[in-house]
Amino acid sequence: MPGILDLSNELLLEICSYLRPHPLLNITGRPFCCWTRILKEHDSASFAKLQTVNSLVRSCRHLYAVLISELYGYIPLLTSHHGLERFTRTVTEHEELGDYVRCASFNLPENATIVDFYQLFWLPNLAVLDLRGYQAWHAAEWEGDESPMGLSQVQTLRLLNCGAHEEALTELLKFPRALEALWYDANQGEWDGHYGDEPAAEFTCEAVRRSMATHAESLGKLVFTRPPLVHEGLGHGDAIDLEDFKDLRSLSIYQVFLVGLISNTRVSRCLPPSLEELEVFYDDSGYVDFLDEGEIAHPHWLLTLLEELKGPESKLKNLSRIRIVALEWTPGQGVEDEEGGPDSSNASSSDSGRDSRGPGDDVQLRGHPTSPWRPPKLLLDLLVQAGICFSIFLHPERRARLTPDDVNGFDDVWEDEWDSKIDSSPSFV
Repeated sequence: MPGILDLSNELLLEICSYLRPHPLLNITGRPFCCWTRILKEHDSASFAKLQTVNSLVRSCRHLYAVLISELYGYIPLLTSHHGLERFTRTVTEHEELGDYVRCASFNLPENATIVDFYQLFWLPNLAVLDLRGYQAWHAAEWEGDESPMGLSQVQTLRLLNCGAHEEALTELLKFPRALEALWYDANQGEWDGHYGDEPAAEFTCEAVRRSMATHAESLGKLVFTRPPLVHEGLGHGDAIDLEDFKDLRSLSIYQVFLVGLISNTRVSRCLPPSLEELEVFYDDSGYVDFLDEGEIAHPHWLLTLLEELKGPESKLKNLSRIRIVALEWTPGQGVEDEEGGPDSSNASSSDSGRDSRGPGDDVQLRGHPTSPWRPPKLLLDLLVQAGICFSIFLHPERRARLTPDDVNGFDDVWEDEWDSKIDSSPSFV
């Protein structure tokens, strides 16, 4: 009877493709505030699957020769505490193995510096790299041509729970030649430390912008988040200025970094004309709410942005999709409308002219099938007048979205399926 070794190499690779893990290149199905959790879950499952491939590779020389590229193509060590040191030692001693690596995820040791993992950026085919827990304060001192500064082929870099100070963060971000996608999950608290009498560094979005400046001409997607808060009201400061990022098309960002401390900021001044998609998450419910900012109970920054989008001289002519996620409502909260659905925001006295008809009155919104909800009239009218695709999600029973016929909608539509109770904690440290 023929055995597995009698199969052609093509068939062996096809079989292995069902056994090996596949990297998570595009995260879908849940809002971006949950992506750290998704990556962790995927990494753990991938590491378990990789053990099967490892057993096959070790079983005989023939399978080693055929499948070794599959074993090293994706390295999922985001939850491992010792994997980085072993991996860097392996690819340093056997450089040919490093040629196979295209995607990798690592959990950095405590107090790790760039010297502990800079070898990753020398891997010639590495395109996607996840690093968790980088907390360095200072850049390294290099000798000769040790540093891969500006030479790395990494195109997507995801920095989870990153507390690195500006000097160390800038150095790290200078390694890739031209990043296309960056996810920066900022641990603001790590910036408060200091040596001796040296003053503590303060986390600012301006420092982050300076660190990213190397990729102002190449970055097409930016995700800017932070780990869950330990107390409300923390980390509010300046807003990020991304005007110089000329190719940025997709921005997923926490409200605290987009708007800053002053909620009526004209965010259009800080956004590039190339922007097509904007997603904003409110992570400090009760301290800063989407529909409870100031006396008029409306998000000033969004109203201002929508007013500008209406005009023919709008700077953001390419912006066609806006999504707001603010998990600030629970069933039974607010006023019930005549049909029994939650409608507290529509009862706001701040909606001047709410009895007169407006452009939002006749549109059919997609929402909960049995608990329909409409945003406040002023906000809805401006959203419709702007002619964009929009989605507002406060709770599975308090959501609304609209995609005009002549506008491209979101590629990932998760609102109808996602249960926020499952992800009660939006992120993880």
